Amino acid sequence: MRVLTADERETVYPDIYERVFGTKPEGHLPRTVIVQESEDEITGFISGYRIDNKTFYIAWGGSVNKFVGSRHLWKEGEAILKESRIEWVVTNVENTNTVWQRMLMGVGWIPHGMKVTQGKIFIEYYKEL
Repeated sequence: MRVLTADERETVYPDIYERVFGTKPEGHLPRTVIVQESEDEITGFISGYRIDNKTFYIAWGGSVNKFVGSRHLWKEGEAILKESRIEWVVTNVENTNTVWQRMLMGVGWIPHGMKVTQGKIFIEYYKEL
C-alpha cells in the first residue's frame, strides 16, 4: 500500500473511485489517498483528510472486487496513518450498508453516534490507533 502523490491524486483517484462506485467523484480531491495494489494494479483505496493533528477522517474507501481484501485494506491503511502520527480515525457509513458496518466492527471500529445528511442516516465510527 502507498499514499498517492499530489499529481497522482488528480489522475489516479478519479479512475479508482469510478471503478469502485461506478461514477466519477464530485467536488474537490481528497487531501490524502492511500491505495492498495496487487501486481501493479490498484485494487482498493481509502481517502480523506486530517481533522486536526491527531485525527483523520476517512471520507471514501472501497475495494474494486466487491469487498475482497477490504479488511486488509483498512488494517494496512490504519498502519500508514499511524506512521503519520494519527491517533484516531473516524468515518461515517450509511445505515443500510451493513456489510461495511460488520467489516469495520470486525477490525475494531466502534459505533459512536449517528447523523442525517441529505435525508440519509449515517452511523459514525471511530478507532484509536
